[in-house]
Amino acid sequence: MKSAEIYSVVEGVLKHYDMPDAKAELEKLAEKLAESVRLEAAASHGCLDATKAAAKLLKGVDDKHPRLRYAWTNDKGLQCFCDGFHGFRLREALPLAPRPDDAEKPINLDGVIAGYGRAMELPMPSVADLKAAIGLQKAQYIGEHGNAKGWEGAIWDFGDALPTANAAYLLDAIAILGEDVKAFAASSNGSGASVVSPVMLESERGDGIVLPILTDKKRAVYNAQKAEAARVKTDEELRAADHLERAEKRIAHLEKLLDDMLNQYRRDNAVPDAPGMVCMEPGEFAELAKLQQLLVEERERAEKARCELDEARKAAKAKAA
Repeated sequence: MKSAEIYSVVEGVLKHYDMPDAKAELEKLAEKLAESVRLEAAASHGCLDATKAAAKLLKGVDDKHPRLRYAWTNDKGLQCFCDGFHGFRLREALPLAPRPDDAEKPINLDGVIAGYGRAMELPMPSVADLKAAIGLQKAQYIGEHGNAKGWEGAIWDFGDALPTANAAYLLDAIAILGEDVKAFAASSNGSGASVVSPVMLESERGDGIVLPILTDKKRAVYNAQKAEAARVKTDEELRAADHLERAEKRIAHLEKLLDDMLNQYRRDNAVPDAPGMVCMEPGEFAELAKLQQLLVEERERAEKARCELDEARKAAKAKAA
């Protein structure tokens, strides 16, 4: 007998028979069977890893935040779930536990994600890299403390002036959004990437966000960044910063155009019986190549502006000293 059939029998017993002594145990059994049914459905649809990661995320929600215990569907039909530290929005819903009718109103995850731009793309680590980091950092912690008690998990550092994130959350992102997921350092109100930038995630499956971790090292960097932001800038710095900001905005715009164009071509020109193959017309290929060349040139301009800004900052600091 399959899990779905057993679950149906248990549900029938709970509905039609009054058994106070057995009810609690039967409810636990029904819950486990329902989860088994969902996992079997996920396996049959090729989304088992994503479903397991999402279900684990929801189970880890703190008791103080009951509104986050279940996934929900937003106004655009996207499935949303979040634990307060990382959250996702999916175009195709995973088979997760249904949200009770009396559940509290969920958070405005759409507003959170929409409130950030993309300052720059981050190199997304692989599953192997993240698992290696987790294993190494846990071993180091045990070596220093004698056991794993109190260990809060491994971190992944994207760079000195860039955010640090929970490595397990990035593994969740790969499981839920796929191995082709892209990561970006978020920007707010036109600001650039920093150690407090959330990590924005995007793939064909949907998008997500991972909040940064402010370690002692990153806190020192953040304080230095705040002090630098408060300093009166020279005309050369302001000019270079403006050039860089404009270039980064153009890059983000071109990257989105390129992604949209590629997705459209994949949908319109897919080769039947050949998964992953695309047959494009010469004009389409030329248009794609032109856009890619524009993106290369814009990235070169951004790098030049970045170098000019660094030089202007060094000159200003040397003059002040």
